[in-house]
Amino acid sequence: MECNKKYDRWTDEEVQALLSVFAEEEIQWELETATRNEKVYLKMSSRLCELGIVHTGKQCREKLKKLKQDYKKIKDHNNRSGSDRRTNKWFDRLDALLGHRPSFSGSAVTKDSATALLEAMPESDEHHYRDSDFLDALREMDDANRAVLQRGQEQRDLHMQLLLESQAEEREMRRQELAFLQSEAKESRRQQRDFQAGFLSVLGEFVQSFKK
Repeated sequence: MECNKKYDRWTDEEVQALLSVFAEEEIQWELETATRNEKVYLKMSSRLCELGIVHTGKQCREKLKKLKQDYKKIKDHNNRSGSDRRTNKWFDRLDALLGHRPSFSGSAVTKDSATALLEAMPESDEHHYRDSDFLDALREMDDANRAVLQRGQEQRDLHMQLLLESQAEEREMRRQELAFLQSEAKESRRQQRDFQAGFLSVLGEFVQSFKK
């Protein structure tokens, strides 16, 4: 699965998986304790990628934000109306996760969720939050660029390794060829000496027989 691609649309199965990851104790604890939770959403994106679901950390955060906003609207309506109760396909799952929180149950004025914070933020803080989204996008682009550069470096390293191996094989072939030529030359000189020695021996015998 190529997790560097981005898919904006969410299927029901993908939302179900997102909520399962969101419900993990480790994720909940990190969301509650982290000063900046970009890394937590990136971790959620990575968990989804392991399941074959491709969405960025920013997309995970925005989807959860929308789900919590819809849940809160239904929760507030049900708290006000009493009989005219509403729901949606994710309400029960989110109620199990968020129903105990004051910001979603309506039992306290203090709001500790991302949705409640956005509602209470002054305009300058909302701009800051949007700036944070922009910074998240820049970080994702930077991570993607780093990944491309890393792949490029790996390809260059592989090319260099293959080149060095090719040069080493060529040097070995030349060494073997030189050794063969040297062996051939040595054998040729030996045969020449043997021929000369044999010729001189025959010539000496011929001279001796002629003297007789």
